[in-house]
Amino acid sequence: MNPPSPNPSRFSRFLPCVLSLLALPAFARSETAPGVALVQALYETYAWEAVLTHSARRPLFDEPAETLRRYFDEPLTRLIRNNHECERRTREVCRLDMAPLWNSSDPGASDLRVEAGPAPGEARVRFHAASGDWVELVYELKPTRDGWRIHDIRYADGPSLVSRLASP
Repeated sequence: MNPPSPNPSRFSRFLPCVLSLLALPAFARSETAPGVALVQALYETYAWEAVLTHSARRPLFDEPAETLRRYFDEPLTRLIRNNHECERRTREVCRLDMAPLWNSSDPGASDLRVEAGPAPGEARVRFHAASGDWVELVYELKPTRDGWRIHDIRYADGPSLVSRLASP
C-alpha cells in the first residue's frame, strides 16, 4: 500500500512560514548597526592572534596600508603605519606595547561577542581574557566613501588607540 500523498493545500500554507524563518538570519544581518559587521569581520580574520603563539600570518598592525584601509579610516591607518615604521626603524616598542584588538600584551580570548555599541556609530566587543575577566572595547566608527571604517578603539582601563598612537 502506498503512503498517503501530502495535502497540497496544507503544504502551501506552511511554505511561507518556513521561508520566513529561513530568511530571518539574513534579515537580522541587514538590520545590524552600521559598522558592526566590519568589526565582526576584523575579529573573524585576526582571531588567530589571540590563539596561536606563532603563525606564518602577518599580525594586523604589521599589515600594509592597503589591508589596514579595509578596516580603519585614513587618519588611523596613518598612525598605525607610523608606529610600525618606528618599530621597524628602531627595533624597539614605540607607542604600542600591547595588541590593540585584545587590549593586552599577552592576548587570549574566549566567548567573544560583537554587538552594537552604546551610541550610534559604535560597536562593542566583549570577551573573557586569559585571566577570566571580561574585557570590553568600544569601536568608534565613521562613514567613509568606502563604507564604515574604525576611527578609534576605546579601552576601559586607559587611553584610546588614537591617543596612544598620537602621543609624542
